[in-house]
Amino acid sequence: QMVPAKLISMAGPGNKYAIVTTAEQRDALFYIKNDLAGKTLAKALDASETKKATDSAIWLWGNIPAIDQQCNKAILGGLDAVKEITKTMPQNQPGNPEVFLDMYIEMLKTILKETRYISLSITPTPELCNFDISYATLPGTDTAKMLVKNTDTSANKLMGYLQDGTAMNFAGKINAPFWKEYNNAMLDLFMSLDQTLADDIEKAKTLTAKMFDTMGQDMVMSMSINANDKPPFAYTYIFELKDPKEYNRILDESMLFWNRITGSLLEKMGMKMAFSINRNMETYKGVSIDSAFLSIKFTDPNMPAEATEMFDNMYGEGFTYKFATIDKLFVGAMCGQDDARIRTLIDQVKSGGPKGLQSETAEALKYFDNAASAEIFGTYNYIRLFKMMGNYMPTATPDGQPMPSFDVDVPTSSNLAFVMNVEDAKATLSLALPKQHLMEMKAAFDQMKSQFIPPQPPSDANQQPQELQPKPAESAL
Repeated sequence: QMVPAKLISMAGPGNKYAIVTTAEQRDALFYIKNDLAGKTLAKALDASETKKATDSAIWLWGNIPAIDQQCNKAILGGLDAVKEITKTMPQNQPGNPEVFLDMYIEMLKTILKETRYISLSITPTPELCNFDISYATLPGTDTAKMLVKNTDTSANKLMGYLQDGTAMNFAGKINAPFWKEYNNAMLDLFMSLDQTLADDIEKAKTLTAKMFDTMGQDMVMSMSINANDKPPFAYTYIFELKDPKEYNRILDESMLFWNRITGSLLEKMGMKMAFSINRNMETYKGVSIDSAFLSIKFTDPNMPAEATEMFDNMYGEGFTYKFATIDKLFVGAMCGQDDARIRTLIDQVKSGGPKGLQSETAEALKYFDNAASAEIFGTYNYIRLFKMMGNYMPTATPDGQPMPSFDVDVPTSSNLAFVMNVEDAKATLSLALPKQHLMEMKAAFDQMKSQFIPPQPPSDANQQPQELQPKPAESAL
């Protein structure tokens, strides 16, 4: 039964606005009023946030230190309570949920302790809706050290390799200071879950930092979908190298440590991984092609059969990679006819690269200012992603009923586009959703929804409605 919440309110400083909360948060109301005394929100905002607050149709701003002070115990205490519940559950639970909870708790602690604010602004127009999400850190924190503005503001020179008709395109700047700190943060998170990995993690940190120093500035990646393949997706990726020989040497050396780290974590989650690299497998037009193979399998006997089937349907026997170095470009193809695609990439590079941009990339770049030089730029096409959903799903429900095929036949030529820009101690993710792509998504959802609705028997136009019969009188007993 829904119980109406009791609200209490209080005039804010200067009696120009009201502060409203639930009765249970009465103490927080007094704290916020005292904290705001003599202050205005405008003084806490930088120029970009002030512009969003005044220009956007919707603007939300979260003071994370205040949230941490008021809600830390409630948030983390709730997760700790869930963790204690998992300890009392039978030991044959699939996937070791405690490992995932530990990861979430550590990440949430970092967000609460190192974040200054998070904001969201929404600006709709008749043909496009823009979303901006900003994340600002507290000075001197590890996250602040990670968010370092890139000194290279030139346009990404590899944009022409991004393809039309893909599910996702990604272009980025290899901001070495950012990626080094991000990699270290992820490895520290892994070590908090398994202290026995400490030596491997420290070696991986050192080698990965050196690897980033061998890389250039620009990179691009495309993901395409073929629902008939296993896995149902394929990637191509290209990035610049300063020192190709040293990059490949470090890659070989670091694989030993990364295999042990990743393998240990997957084992805790009830999975087993195998990864191998084979150098100089073949030569094409004077370019040596290397190969690699990655397989991941469930080993947990308690994993539900439906989950195992879904995983096998998606990944098949594993991931195949083909990659090569041409002058100072690293090119790679993963899954889905990777032999043919690595040769196509080699041909493109040796011919001087694509001449101009593909139409979908050119259109998405128009949605933002200076998108070609952004830290990250990309497109995401939900219609094409829907086409591989059927590969994830079991072929039948637990009671033996056939599952819908998730076939989607909707023409699409537009994309959700995004850019991320990093300033010192702040990152902003901007999204642009065109009306056209929203309408394409609606059409796809309508098609999928129809697969879940059983067909209705045809109505008989000649059937006469039955006459309403009077109800028998109720007996009064």
